[in-house]
Amino acid sequence: MAIVTLVDESRQWFKARVGVGVAETPRDVAFCAHAIMGTDVFEVPDAALDLRFAKNPLVTGEPHLRFYASVPLICSDACAIGTLAVLDDRPHKLSDSARDVLKALGRQVVALLETRREEPTDVQAVISAADREFEASRRRFRTIFDESPHGMALLSTDGYFERVNETLCTLLGRGEGELIGCSLDEFGRPETVSAMAARYGSLLADEFDAFESDEQLLRPDGEIVHAAVHLAPIRGEDSAIDSILMQVRDVSDSRALEVQVRQLQKLESIGQLAAGVAHDFNNLLTVIQVQASTIVYDHAGDESVTEMVVPITNAAERAADLTRQLLLFGGRQSMAASDFDVALLVEELLCMLRRIVPEKVDLVFEPADRKLPVYADAGMIEQVVTNLVVNAQDAMPNGGRLTVSVRFVEVDTDAAARHAEAEPGPYACVEVRDQGVGISPDDLQRVFEPFFTTKEVGEGSGLGLSTAFGILKDHDGWLDIESALGDGTVARAFLPLRASTSENGYSNAEHFDVQGALSGVVLLVEDEESVRRLTASIMRGAGLEVFEANSGPAALEIWEQEHGRIDLLLTDMVMPSGMSGAALAQRLRADRDDLSVVVFSGYSTEGPVPGIDAFVQKPFGRARLLQVLQSALATRASE
Repeated sequence: MAIVTLVDESRQWFKARVGVGVAETPRDVAFCAHAIMGTDVFEVPDAALDLRFAKNPLVTGEPHLRFYASVPLICSDACAIGTLAVLDDRPHKLSDSARDVLKALGRQVVALLETRREEPTDVQAVISAADREFEASRRRFRTIFDESPHGMALLSTDGYFERVNETLCTLLGRGEGELIGCSLDEFGRPETVSAMAARYGSLLADEFDAFESDEQLLRPDGEIVHAAVHLAPIRGEDSAIDSILMQVRDVSDSRALEVQVRQLQKLESIGQLAAGVAHDFNNLLTVIQVQASTIVYDHAGDESVTEMVVPITNAAERAADLTRQLLLFGGRQSMAASDFDVALLVEELLCMLRRIVPEKVDLVFEPADRKLPVYADAGMIEQVVTNLVVNAQDAMPNGGRLTVSVRFVEVDTDAAARHAEAEPGPYACVEVRDQGVGISPDDLQRVFEPFFTTKEVGEGSGLGLSTAFGILKDHDGWLDIESALGDGTVARAFLPLRASTSENGYSNAEHFDVQGALSGVVLLVEDEESVRRLTASIMRGAGLEVFEANSGPAALEIWEQEHGRIDLLLTDMVMPSGMSGAALAQRLRADRDDLSVVVFSGYSTEGPVPGIDAFVQKPFGRARLLQVLQSALATRASE
């Protein structure tokens, strides 16, 4: 339905109308009375739900209008005399292209009305003016169509391209001549073509006023373009659908971002799970460490016992390193640097990695000819080497030689200038070399980008090299990648060699010597019963009096009765009942500021905790625990 509407003081009446039986309506409920107050398109998506027009005779009676859109008819003297409107008995919204067409038609109506008002005697002049306005409207449409930043096309009712713009040609990777006359189905993935055809059929059947869907369109090179496709019908004078206007927006980047967000959410969930598992596992390792170190202490001098127990303590320390890596992955572990020989670390790590490398891959180790001492987080460096080895084996689906070497490198000023992270000096270089498929020059420039991967979908997260790069950068090192298609890849990790004394006061090494028996009263708070009992047993064996509690509230009950006697609080950092170890310590220190406080945890800390004298990292052994307690008690006694 379409109308040309004029208004006077009390009514709205129709200069021309198609499909509307009423000749006029009261002004107070008239659409036109509102439309002429502006200068742009006035749109009412659903008149039945709009209180301004719900009582309009055209809404309450025939033709039961639901949708209304119009442009004001503004004469050359700036006077608004009425509107040009389109109406429908179904609610919907105008597309951007339809709004442009409506405004162009409005200008034509104004031109004709002003020509009529001037009472021209030259009919041909009137026709010429209308033709010029129509041609101007066509030019505007062509400009909108051709210059649109989105792909645009006119499709026949049977789904063939009749007209396309340059943006769509670029998006689909084909020229205009290749697209005209082709079916839309030819550009969909085979598994989605039937669904696309069904949606197209629904649009032609008038089941929808317009339709937008996410499609995966194919380019000639096989690349998939994720696109938002909007389809809207174009109707002729009899309201039948003549053709379909298609708009295509490339949303590949936003879809890739969504995948990255989902990947991050998945990694966050896995990290939380890993951190929880590591925390509980550290409690079990604490029992093993404490029991093993106690056996060694109780049987000092008995070499046969030591020989049996040392493998247990070594295995427990190795397991503790693994849990620390889980905590690092879960974001619950700070970097714990220590002095170690990176050549020995890589050699021991490869013994484990041989079990996961496929038999068709020949893993070769070339050891260094000297010790390569570094000050770094051993778990993080293991993660770097593991990532490089896994990438190398994945690059050789048919097998091949995978070589890992460690060597000393002296980086001079010229070499350091080629790397922003480098400083001249001695370095340890861990090199991983494969005989795989290699990396293209374009991809090589992006290998350190998070989530970028050359692997197939589902075979890699794209975080391996970016994580390795970040870890080495945090250690004042860097990562180099050399590769060429068909010629394998060489990855080199550089770590500075420097003699330094460990600054980490939370080492678990069992080299502490506790002199004599300890004395004092300790309040031990630990929710894990096995850890609590063993810890209490060690302290009692060392001469300390111990009160045990399994939670913060239970500790407060003991404190109320015995706070005058308690010299030291030893508490787990993370506990149930809504009270952490830090909160408990703060509460007790409020009563007695001379109370010694030591906390332990399966997680790590970023540094000293305010109000706490010492921190013990789980798992710990007997000597480590007693050394910390002795130091804390002695410090308070001297104050």
